[in-house]
Amino acid sequence: MGNRLSIYVTGIICVFISALMYAFLPVLGKFAYESGLTPASTLLLRYAFAFIILSIYILIMTKDTVINKSPLVLIQGFILTLGGLSFFHALEYLPAGLATVLLFTYPVIVALLATVFYKEKLTLNLIIGLLLALSGIALISGIGTIETISPMGFFYALLAGIFIAIYSFLGQQTLVNASPISLTATFSLIATLVISITNPSELVYLTQLTYYQIAIGLALAVISTILAIVFFLLGVKKIGASKASLVSTLEPCLAVLVAFLLLGEVLTTYELIGAALILSSMFSTILGARKEAIHNSNISKKLAS
Repeated sequence: MGNRLSIYVTGIICVFISALMYAFLPVLGKFAYESGLTPASTLLLRYAFAFIILSIYILIMTKDTVINKSPLVLIQGFILTLGGLSFFHALEYLPAGLATVLLFTYPVIVALLATVFYKEKLTLNLIIGLLLALSGIALISGIGTIETISPMGFFYALLAGIFIAIYSFLGQQTLVNASPISLTATFSLIATLVISITNPSELVYLTQLTYYQIAIGLALAVISTILAIVFFLLGVKKIGASKASLVSTLEPCLAVLVAFLLLGEVLTTYELIGAALILSSMFSTILGARKEAIHNSNISKKLAS
């Protein structure tokens, strides 16, 4: 039981680190826009640098392949890119808060997909955790202050959530025969190619970058791409897609904290309550993992006897 519970805790820690790395994305993005970078050029720098760094690391430090040519991996990378682009378009029509709430419906979708295709149990702890997490995200994002909702923005944000859900769901399968580092390199290359094709004018702009803009691009690549994706995939490998997606709902909570520490943004009462709800969802997940570990241990003992 102890070993199985240890694996669950390690998986939760991995996804927590991933959420923390993703939490730096809004702050780094704000620095990027203030430096003169456009959203498209910021994304292009983020993924291009990530691919270059990972390629060098893989070639020198490992015997792994830089590009995983598995059709399922390529599909997963393309879907991840579509999710990011859809969320970007949603922000053109919706406040960031509402877009975030709609995006983070994806843990619910992942849980349903995992139940149907991977035969994972939709436990009471998982359901409670999902409800607590979604409620917390709604409070943090300030959804109650929104008066009108753009249908197009709603569509793009929900589409982003669906894409990210499918990406997370596929991760449980692609990780069986591939390393998180190789997958992240492949995803980064796919994103770089897609963004370059859809925004060709940005390629010329990249020849005029300042050192500060390059530094921001490197920070985005290392912190909010390489570390964020690798640790998320490690978490999925250890605890499954549905539980990993639930733990990842910590991201908006941590993003508020990072903005408070680095930008001096004020924490509201609603944000603090929302953070408490999201943290409560984590305890629900850990409690569920403990119960599952005890249950599996008892079954193993009965079979052994």
